[in-house]
Amino acid sequence: MTYIKSYKLTQRIYVGTTGQYTTLKEAVDYFNASANSNMEILVDAGHHLVTDTITVNNSSYDLQIRGLGSLITLIEAMTGLTNKPMFSFKTNCDINKVTITGNTLASYGTLSTENAINFDGTVNIGTEVTDIIIDTFNIGLYDTKATDIFTFNALYLNITTAAIRINTTDTNQYLDCEVVTFENCGIGIDLLKANTGGFYINTCFFVNSSNQIAVKYTGGTGNYVYTSITTISDCTYNNVGTFFSGFDFSGRVSPLNRDAGIVLINNPGTENKNPHAKVGILNNATTTTITTANTFYKSAGFLSKTILSFDLAATAGTFTYTVGDQTTAAIAYNASVATIKAAIEALSNITTVTVIQVVASKEWTISFDTANEGWIYQHCNTSGLTNTTIAYVKRASYQTKFTVTANKVLYQPTNTRDVMMWVSCNVINSRNGRNTDIAIVKNGNVLYGVFGQVTVSCASNASTYPVSTFVYLEEVTANDYFELWVTTNGTNGDTIIVQDVSWLIDSK
Repeated sequence: MTYIKSYKLTQRIYVGTTGQYTTLKEAVDYFNASANSNMEILVDAGHHLVTDTITVNNSSYDLQIRGLGSLITLIEAMTGLTNKPMFSFKTNCDINKVTITGNTLASYGTLSTENAINFDGTVNIGTEVTDIIIDTFNIGLYDTKATDIFTFNALYLNITTAAIRINTTDTNQYLDCEVVTFENCGIGIDLLKANTGGFYINTCFFVNSSNQIAVKYTGGTGNYVYTSITTISDCTYNNVGTFFSGFDFSGRVSPLNRDAGIVLINNPGTENKNPHAKVGILNNATTTTITTANTFYKSAGFLSKTILSFDLAATAGTFTYTVGDQTTAAIAYNASVATIKAAIEALSNITTVTVIQVVASKEWTISFDTANEGWIYQHCNTSGLTNTTIAYVKRASYQTKFTVTANKVLYQPTNTRDVMMWVSCNVINSRNGRNTDIAIVKNGNVLYGVFGQVTVSCASNASTYPVSTFVYLEEVTANDYFELWVTTNGTNGDTIIVQDVSWLIDSK
């Protein structure tokens, strides 16, 4: 955060029937024009009516607006405030121990300008919005100037668009949101656009209605770019609407691995986004030649295969298929395998696939025939189909903050973690009576160490032999990668097939 409070309040004025000012706007206008020190405006109990935007704008001194309690001091929208925000903070201002409400003015909060507080003046000001209720606005806190916002012990209620929206092209924006309840907000926290900075969202509770979103993130170039703390933890929601939207931890969207540094953990209702992944391959036939016996060679890898199935066979309509960030044109419910193949191969990130129909208009296998393709996110949109309600996409890998490509698992985040791997597979040796070893190798070099080396005796070249291993890797850092390697103790030239692979990766 760039905003550090070091001021000492040296002047206090009162707003109320027996105060120096009877309206909050009069007191703030005095502060803007005449303050000769940092100031606190103490707002008395009762109803304080706002008929025009209250603007805080004093580049020399800081302001604190304080009530006597959020259920005691009520700041209310009245006639004259239509199509205007209630507050505009252009310079440093804290506000606490009040209720700010627009429900006292008919239809207020439905227009895009009817916000509780706009931060729309000086860049990188700071604000503390604490011990507060903000009720019935279009947007609660709207930051367009990279404001350092700290909101604590607050209730945002009945907010049409977003309780908190960050939408700035200025640098070093920061949001710290702790112990806050969001109830009936279109979006609780809308991380729309920023240019460096970060966010810390902790111990928040989201009470959604249908179609509402707790935290929405718009990442990628030109949107939210972060360089500081980016953590969401210990939040929960009522399992209605959407919890977290827009985050990508699988590396499927541009820029690649953009969200690998965001920490999203301990939020009941969604999985922890600590780095983890899995690889599952059946009936791999790719061979690895052991040119020199007792020397480890990287396994030649695996081709990805996906099973696409519908809950019910489609009877009409179209569907689309997505691989990574590319989506096919509409595919007819009864399309031939040749048509489905052509639609997928038209994607810029796919070369060739083999499509096999298992059940007409219901189930297919999609084999990706080019190395390193088809390992990323895949999805089928069935909204255009009749009878079918959902598609199941069983693909060869799942990845969170790892990049999986055939026989390679790459660690993305900059923070260091310990990583655990469980590998089980079947091996086939081209010759009888051979001891075959598998192991995990780090960064493509056996000099870094061969981890989890285990041996299986292959008595017959016509049979598969099961083998498994466990590896614990300490202090894995960004761009470390891991692969399955193999060797035999037989003569030179043995060939090995590693098939039926189940490879699970977790971190802590």
